[in-house]
Amino acid sequence: PKLTMNMETGRKDVQFVLVQQPEEDKEANTVSWLGFLSSLFGGAEAIGSVLDYVHPFGFLVGLTLFIVGILRQYISGVKNNASRLVRFTRRNEGNDIGDCLTFIGNLIDTINKIHILLAILLLAIKGYNLFTPQNWISFPQVCVPDEGCSRVSRNFNHRDDVVIKNNIITVSGLAQTVLDNTLMLCVDEENHGTIKFGAPSYDNPNNWLMHSYFVSNFFGFVDDMYTEVVDCKGNKSTYSFNIQSSLRLGQSDLGVNPRRVAAIYECLAKNIGSQYIVSRGKVC
Repeated sequence: PKLTMNMETGRKDVQFVLVQQPEEDKEANTVSWLGFLSSLFGGAEAIGSVLDYVHPFGFLVGLTLFIVGILRQYISGVKNNASRLVRFTRRNEGNDIGDCLTFIGNLIDTINKIHILLAILLLAIKGYNLFTPQNWISFPQVCVPDEGCSRVSRNFNHRDDVVIKNNIITVSGLAQTVLDNTLMLCVDEENHGTIKFGAPSYDNPNNWLMHSYFVSNFFGFVDDMYTEVVDCKGNKSTYSFNIQSSLRLGQSDLGVNPRRVAAIYECLAKNIGSQYIVSRGKVC
């Protein structure tokens, strides 16, 4: 019901209209709770990224989700309370605060749904990234997808244009453990990758295989890298390096993996003394 009351002001008539409290909107409540849960996810993402340096911008993504969620909850409360207030309408001006509140409400609902979709997208990406690639015991035989993989190896190369050939080295006079440690240095400390494991290759136990992964800065897409210290002659006297980096999800890496492979080779050439290098330009 509406209650109307006229007051004589001398200039204008002011009409006061009490707006009826709307009935409970179950869909809006569901969206509101989903928004609240996605806010909690954003807070967890922010805290988790602080503990895991491999995802440096995850903190900003999570914090944004959290702040937007809290603001959305607060403004939604203001909107609901506003529906209980008296709507003032001046006859001569024709302003209707109720229309403004309706616009604000629709805007908040849109922001809330975008907020939830972003949280679901991040959760889906992170869930997919939990899966370990099928091949983790030997150096990959193929380099796929075509525009999402880069490789320099003894068998074949793929998208190796940015790799400086002089950095592809074959060495002698160093123990394999020294080369293993140098490779871990280049992946972990120099290029901020995360080493998943390192062990002798299943196909050739004389070779040492390492699987590592890299996480993109914003959405957290994962690229897998396989690096292998290759025993060129089979007698543990001469070694070289196979390197492949490929994206785990999608079709194109926008040139990220070729640059990463080039960076690892550059690091190896820089950290291994020139007196141990017997040839350059190709693997073995």
